[in-house]
Amino acid sequence: MSSVHQNSLNQVTSLVAALQHYVAANTSAGLTDVSSAIEVLVSEVLHITEGLSLTRLNLLKPNFPAIDLADPKRGVAIQVTSNVTSAKCKETIEKFDSNSMGATYAELRILGFCKATTPHFLPSYAIVQGPAALLSPLKNLDISQLRKLEKMLRESYDFSKLSPLQDADCFRVVLSVLDRDAVRHFTSVEGSYADLASALKEVKEIITAGCIPAKNIYAKPLSQYSSKYEDVLRDIDLHLGQMLAEVNRARRDSHYCLTYEQKRKIDNERSEIIQKVNDFCRGQGINHQIHGIW
Repeated sequence: MSSVHQNSLNQVTSLVAALQHYVAANTSAGLTDVSSAIEVLVSEVLHITEGLSLTRLNLLKPNFPAIDLADPKRGVAIQVTSNVTSAKCKETIEKFDSNSMGATYAELRILGFCKATTPHFLPSYAIVQGPAALLSPLKNLDISQLRKLEKMLRESYDFSKLSPLQDADCFRVVLSVLDRDAVRHFTSVEGSYADLASALKEVKEIITAGCIPAKNIYAKPLSQYSSKYEDVLRDIDLHLGQMLAEVNRARRDSHYCLTYEQKRKIDNERSEIIQKVNDFCRGQGINHQIHGIW
């Protein structure tokens, strides 16, 4: 898998993980306020992988009984819930039967977005699925499919709402980790390349995961920023990844042997990071500038 493909996959999985984390932390709220994004995810993944053309039934009739998505032509009905339990299965199947849905749908899927437990008994037409049913097929999607899915997810929900933390405050935490010798020091004054590699990984961790637990540093995951912050952080992360790739290519056991060209590439990436950060800070009124050291 190419780095571009992996990056597209990471962007989609980070959005899914953000939704799962939010739903798991707010189980009393169910899927109500993020149902649109989750239904878009399920519909698009199953359209690409199985050719299903699913209709979101709650758009046609609020509180549609038993099921959320359906493809009448294929005879598939889907109930999407946060956690599938025996009680939830029983309730869904009873509503499905009482509304005579079996005449239209030969298959009922009960999908747990965060977790699923299969009861001891299910009618032959019912299937219980967990989050792996959504996540496993993602790695088989091509870049264009992943980008389309990401676009549809972002259009269906404002992911910055999933975190109560302010973008600017979290960005300042990222800056506190980013503004360090690994970024400031150009190769003419570089110290240990092993330390550089470790530092770059740490900066990428605070950007993408939003935390460095070992150092008790916390911000928020990349997918939970609004678009303008997310865009600049993704650019920075890309340049950090290019720097790290050059350092790793130069590793010989416990030593690092960088060519002049590799050093030039690393310094170019540093310059891009510093320029992007400083321009963004000026544009957002954030009183912070990174100063490179040669």
